[in-house]
Amino acid sequence: MRPYISGDRCEKCKECVDTCPYEVFADMNGEIVVARPEDCIECTACAESCPHDAISMGD
Repeated sequence: MRPYISGDRCEKCKECVDTCPYEVFADMNGEIVVARPEDCIECTACAESCPHDAISMGD
C-alpha cells in the first residue's frame, strides 16, 4: 500500500512531511506530494498526524 493525498482536503500544513520517518512526502513548490512512495513502510504515521484527514492508504 502507499499513501495518497486528497488535494481538496490538504491544507499544506506539512505535518506529514515533518512526521514521516522515511521522508516519503515533500513540499514541491508549495504543493505536498508523495515523492518517494517506494520508501513507505505503511506505518500510517502520516495519516494519523494529518489534522485535515487528507491522507489515505491504498494500492
